[in-house]
Amino acid sequence: MASQEPMGWSNDSIDQRGSQISMAELLELCREIDESWNEEAIIEQWNDFYLTDSGFLKMRLIDDWVHVDMLSVLPKYRGGRVARDLIGAAEETASALNLRGVCFETIIPHFFSRLGYKALGILPGFARGKDLTVMSKEIERNV
Repeated sequence: MASQEPMGWSNDSIDQRGSQISMAELLELCREIDESWNEEAIIEQWNDFYLTDSGFLKMRLIDDWVHVDMLSVLPKYRGGRVARDLIGAAEETASALNLRGVCFETIIPHFFSRLGYKALGILPGFARGKDLTVMSKEIERNV
């Protein structure tokens, strides 16, 4: 399956998702992950973002998987359930589209292991000197 827009996502649906996150907050979170982000890049890839009032998820569909490119939570909401809820949105998208599952790379594999994700491999020192773990979780498919 080629890349496609996740169900219900568009520039127009931002109000339907109830997001109150500002462009400045979104840009700051993106730059925590990759300093090269700017407003133009965010606007160009807008349909890949799933925003809430406390963080965001950037994902795209690759073949039979939802690939999470970025997930970040505003500092004042970290330590709660926000990251779980955001990764849950990726799982719901995979399920709704009857895809194989969700995959991503992370520097905090212990967190995602508790959510049922399996490590597929490790890239030592890849992310600013930290190990980057490739993870995935298969989602029950509708037959």
